Amino acid sequence: MDPNQARERSIRQAFEDGVEEIYIGLFALVMGAVYLVAFTVPKGSTLGQAMAMGASFFQIVFILLMIATRKRIKATYVFPRTGYVVFRRAEWQKWTVVAFALASMAIALAFVVWRSSLPDLTHVAGPLAALIMGGSLLWGGIAYKYPHLTWLAGFSVLLGVATFIADAKAAGMLWVLAGIGLALALSGALRFRVFLKTHPIITAQTIGEDQHA
Repeated sequence: MDPNQARERSIRQAFEDGVEEIYIGLFALVMGAVYLVAFTVPKGSTLGQAMAMGASFFQIVFILLMIATRKRIKATYVFPRTGYVVFRRAEWQKWTVVAFALASMAIALAFVVWRSSLPDLTHVAGPLAALIMGGSLLWGGIAYKYPHLTWLAGFSVLLGVATFIADAKAAGMLWVLAGIGLALALSGALRFRVFLKTHPIITAQTIGEDQHA
């Protein structure tokens, strides 16, 4: 057996329940919605300053809550039906995370230092966000053979075009984030519903039935 094919099959099964899509989708939806609300509050006002500080605090709390909820759902509904496999992270994966973090810090630093000389890209913030998210979804759909992620990638591009036509500027990025988040959460919820119906809980009796089948 090809180890890469075995790993791909295990990853496909790990995402089969839809929980990861719900998790990622709700996170994107809530973050986009929170900052869209913050954008509507007058800058410099007391409420605006409170929203600016509160949004970051809420983001941290929400992430911790989502992590705990995800673990609980997996342990209660998924693992009793499938078991689980834990992969040891490869060295290239660890270095990829480090490289991504360093690149993000470099971009943030460059934005602060050369902000005045950088071109204004706010009018294409939505399309740029749509391309990034769409590219990620397209890669996942092709790499792990999930056609619905390819459709979501196309939906992301449509959202980016819509924000550009509407001249949403910087808020366009948030509309794309919220829109894709909602689509992912709904897609994951449907997959989770199907998963619960098609995967009975594994018991000693079902194991014995499988062995005699």
